[in-house]
Amino acid sequence: ELSLLSPSVCFFVPSHFLFVANGIVSDLKLLILGGEAVTELIVQQFSNSQVLVWSWYGPTEATVATITNLN
Repeated sequence: ELSLLSPSVCFFVPSHFLFVANGIVSDLKLLILGGEAVTELIVQQFSNSQVLVWSWYGPTEATVATITNLN
């Protein structure tokens, strides 16, 4: 189960994230969403949150994902 890992960074397709969100949000620091448009529901869920939400949606999302360095 994903919640047992206590992830702090996750990369999801927005529609899949909606199915697992309740189990992982407590330790999440950065949520990266790509592959499809981010829904209003997700935007509202994190509007007053300390979690950073990055949208990597678009034709360059694969390039962005391969060159990102969080260090």
